[in-house]
Amino acid sequence: MLKNAKAQITATPICLLFLIALHSSLSAADNRLIGTWRVEVVKGHAVFDKAKTELLLAEDGSVSTTVGCNRIAGKSKIDGDRITFGTMASTMMACLDPLAQLEASYVATLRATRSFQIEGPKLTFLDDAKTDLVVFSRVK
Repeated sequence: MLKNAKAQITATPICLLFLIALHSSLSAADNRLIGTWRVEVVKGHAVFDKAKTELLLAEDGSVSTTVGCNRIAGKSKIDGDRITFGTMASTMMACLDPLAQLEASYVATLRATRSFQIEGPKLTFLDDAKTDLVVFSRVK
């Protein structure tokens, strides 16, 4: 009995080190997303005023974004290269087409996003089939 107790005591620090290392690697992956991004392409469409677009991702998972009309805000859940968005709230300003259509498409892409990839200054949100939904460029 005492032999098993000693084995458990020695295993505990090893388990703690493993958990700390796992948490550190997840935090490193999450930190790559933190900051401000410019919306470049939404579902293959790049014809809009990119200077008015923005996606802000905070350390606590909160999200604030716009494609040039309404402000959209909510929470994201990040786990490795997986990302999903919870319920998003939005201001209710009237947007004229084609901006209104772009905004509706953008919000739909956030709902469909399941993962991300970062290559250099580019962030891409992907759906379950790994199809590009939105492409961003890092601002800061």
